[in-house]
Amino acid sequence: MCTLRVKCVFCGLIIDCQRDDTAKLLAHLQNDHPEMAHYQPNATSPRSNQNNESSEDDDSSSGASIEHLSEREELLQRIRIASPNDGSCSSSVNSEEDAHHLPAHQDRPARGSFASKRSVLYQTSLSSWRLGGRPICCPNCGATQIPIVRSHANGVTWSSMVASCFLFSWPLCCLSWFLLQPTNEYLHCARCDQLLGEHDIKAEAIVPNYAILDRMED
Repeated sequence: MCTLRVKCVFCGLIIDCQRDDTAKLLAHLQNDHPEMAHYQPNATSPRSNQNNESSEDDDSSSGASIEHLSEREELLQRIRIASPNDGSCSSSVNSEEDAHHLPAHQDRPARGSFASKRSVLYQTSLSSWRLGGRPICCPNCGATQIPIVRSHANGVTWSSMVASCFLFSWPLCCLSWFLLQPTNEYLHCARCDQLLGEHDIKAEAIVPNYAILDRMED
């Protein structure tokens, strides 16, 4: 039979006992340490020790990985802060490459494209005046004088070059040849410039200014 030498954890006494007979150890505890009869030592099993060790290893490895990640993030942040212009240059290069690869029908319209497509109509007006045939009494001022006949000729074009030629290049005496002939003429008093009537050239009729006639009757 195997004899064991067991050391008491409370007093340090060494007790010799058999492996399958622990009566001496129990008697020693009951006689010398009765107050420790209900003592429950916090002994951990080897499996729990292994679990604790594995958990500690996992914690240490996770802590190391977290530290590694934090160091990596910090390094990347430093790289981003140190080279902001590189990112802008790369983005501009990418945008230029994308613009080259775009199809022709997907090209971005320029800012002035809408303004250039908008048509502009140019109108040139020519006003002329001359003396009428016989004196007329003006209802406004009472003067009897030869009226002034005024006419307006208009020219319309879509070309700015043609409009510029009409204004600056052609002689004034030739403008009436290129403009539309007036259809109406207006008779004004030579003294007070009051509108006396309208001359319809096509109908060859003179329509008086009824507004001034009604005012004179009132």
